[in-house]
Amino acid sequence: GISYGRITGAESETERDDAVQSFRRGETRLVLLTLGAGGTGVDGLQDRARIALFLERGYSLLTRLQAIGRLLREGQTRPVLVIDVVAEETVEEEQMDLLGQKGEFLEEIVRDREAFARFMRDAVARRTK
Repeated sequence: GISYGRITGAESETERDDAVQSFRRGETRLVLLTLGAGGTGVDGLQDRARIALFLERGYSLLTRLQAIGRLLREGQTRPVLVIDVVAEETVEEEQMDLLGQKGEFLEEIVRDREAFARFMRDAVARRTK
């Protein structure tokens, strides 16, 4: 009984835009999306989103950060709670560990948290162009 929009590889660009606009107008309460289809190129969700619930993840740290970055924008006035659902003793748990290791490895390379944060923001921005 909960209204929702969907953004996956199965929807056309028009259907994806309709899902975003419907969410922005408050006509739907949820937007269900895959990282592949919704993690890049989808803007406008940050205006209303309060919670991001991740049920999937890949091995790309940049894809994950970019998906989260779609909801956490500079100048945003509302917080967004990011929740990762990870089943114990599964491949998902290994994926989360590897993503954490990648982040630590990149941070170690630059040895400067601020420089690392700038590097990641720039990398994500380059991927979205």
